[in-house]
Amino acid sequence: MNIRRNGFDDATPFTDCRVLSTGRLAAHFLGAQDLETVGQFHERRESYRKLAPALESPLLRYDLIVLDPIEEFQQTREQTLDARREALSLGYRLVETPNGFDVLYRTIMPAQ
Repeated sequence: MNIRRNGFDDATPFTDCRVLSTGRLAAHFLGAQDLETVGQFHERRESYRKLAPALESPLLRYDLIVLDPIEEFQQTREQTLDARREALSLGYRLVETPNGFDVLYRTIMPAQ
């Protein structure tokens, strides 16, 4: 699975995806339409809510969420787990990669 090349599906160019990622993995997603780390998202959550008040959650801004559950470079493990739980509750599809990362993608139209 080449997440960076395909984004969350073969029909969407990577550069058109909005990505939320844990800190070290975020470096692999430079060039995405929008890129945020889990820690920064956590700090800016209310600001994101104000940018798109019609969304059920500001997490829905992101098409692709890539998480390293043990990394704590830009976020705590609790923040990573919270993002994972919330994404699953919002209908993101989980793909666990062989290297232990969690890849979650929206199965509905990309965020506006």
